[in-house]
This record gives sequence, structure tokens and C-alpha cells, in this order.
Amino acid sequence: MQPLVPILGPLTLVFVFVGGVPALFGIRNGYVGSARRRRQKQEGALEQLLRTHSGGALPIDWMHFADLPKQHIQDVLAPTGWRYSHEDISNGEWWLVFTYSPHTPYTGPAERLIRELAAADGDTYKMDAFRYGALGADEFRRIVQEAGWRPGFRITDETPLKRDLELTEMPRNPALAPLVNEYYNKHGYSPLDPERILHMRARQQHWGRKSTGCLGILACLACLVLGPLILALSMSDLARDSAEVITFWVGSGITAIAVALIGYEIWISYVQRGRDIGPHEKILKELTKLHKETRRGSGVADPSRQGR
Repeated sequence: MQPLVPILGPLTLVFVFVGGVPALFGIRNGYVGSARRRRQKQEGALEQLLRTHSGGALPIDWMHFADLPKQHIQDVLAPTGWRYSHEDISNGEWWLVFTYSPHTPYTGPAERLIRELAAADGDTYKMDAFRYGALGADEFRRIVQEAGWRPGFRITDETPLKRDLELTEMPRNPALAPLVNEYYNKHGYSPLDPERILHMRARQQHWGRKSTGCLGILACLACLVLGPLILALSMSDLARDSAEVITFWVGSGITAIAVALIGYEIWISYVQRGRDIGPHEKILKELTKLHKETRRGSGVADPSRQGR
């Protein structure tokens, strides 16, 4: 057992600082948050440059705005009359040159987003949401939802979208009526009621945040206490038997914490969440499956077959 002791301490500390600490701040790794902050800083610098510039041409050193897509820069400048002209790449520099031409037509990000969503096939779709960054996250989500799609939790260069069947197609499918009526008679509301569906989604986010956040904090606190203890043990001059005893109890403590965390996760994810929205989630899964099986014969167009 003793040869494993020197390894446990460093591994625990690596887990804390690489896995646990970022989880406390709600990010998957250290680069996600820093990239977001860089984009925000560069957006502010771009707006400042726009306010202070004068003249008929506006050259922008893209290397100073490396985290902003070219389309995003165009969308930010377009409302003030600037239009993209050309690129100038030389001597290790990359310039985007804009000219002042307020009467030149320009298609804004909202219209482009609506067109892209209208042309999307199937029930799932991935898009580079950063190309519509000038809209802001709230406006982006609003347009996506009004177009009949559900955006993923994170806005990224590969944002996953799901067609919102529950609010668009399923209420018009007569094949679902028997299940809907049965649920209504038992629970007193329709599972396809838009207000009920939106409430259920809000509760899903609530339980998701509660579960993940608490687990991350508890795991980090446990590792911060036990990790240094194991590390100190690996550097001590304790006798072999004493080291084995102490290591055993430390390992037992870690195991007990792990069991407690698993129990907490089960309590939150299955017991509490199940009591809150479990029946609604279950019936929606059944209705979604039935809808996909019967949509062709229900008069509801199947987006996955359009344009083929």
C-alpha cells in the first residue's frame, strides 16, 4: 500500500486545480471563461475605436481583435454606415479595411439568422452562433425560439439547436390526442400547454444548476482538505505500519464523501426532480416518440424530408 502514497497527493491536487476549481465558476475548463472575457474586452475596444475615428476609411488591425469573427466586426460597424471593403495582409499584419457608405444595402445578423434557420433541415442543427454575436445572447435566443428551435445552454461556435416539436408540431398532431387526454384527466392540465412546457423547462434548469453546483463545491472542499493531508503523509518519516493505517482512514474518508455525493445526486436528480416535474417529462418523451412515428400521416410536414 505504501508505494501508492506518494502518488495520491499530487494526483489529488491536480484534480482540484484542473477539474474542481473551474467547476466552481461554472466553466468546463480555464480557456472558456478567458476567451469570453477577451471577446468582451475586444468588443469594447472596437466600439471605442469607432467613436473616436474620423475619415472616409477605417482600417482595423484584426490581430488586435483576434477573438471576434470578421462577420461580427462587420455587424458592429454596419449600423453606423461602415461597410467592409477589403483585406490587406502584409508584413505579419492583417488589416480589415472599411469605407463609409451608409446608403449601401446591408443584411443584418437578425435577418441572416432567420434565413439560416428557415433553410435548416431535420430536427437537430448546429450553427456557429459567434457569427451572430452582435445580436447579444438574449436576442439570439429570442429569434431562435420564435423560429421554432431550442438553443443549447451555451452559445458557442457549434451551438446545438433542436427543433421545438413540443410547441410547434405536436399540438397539431391528432394521433397524440388519446395520450394527451389521458394525462389531462389524471393531472388536470394538458402536457402540451405552452405555459406548462415553459415552466417545466425552467424547473429543469433549476434542478440542473442545483445538482451540478453543489457537487462541484463539495468535491472541491473535500479535496482541499484531504489532498494536502495525503501529500504531507507521502513526505513524512512515519513508520510503514502507521502510514498504512493513516492512509486507510484517509481512503475511507474519501470513499465516504464519494458515497455521500452520489446519494445527494440521486436525491436531487431522481427523487426531488421526479416529484417536481417527473410525470410531465415522462409523458413528453412518450408524446415525442409517438409524434415522430406518426407525423407523416398526421398532415404535419416532416422537416427532415423537406427539399429532398
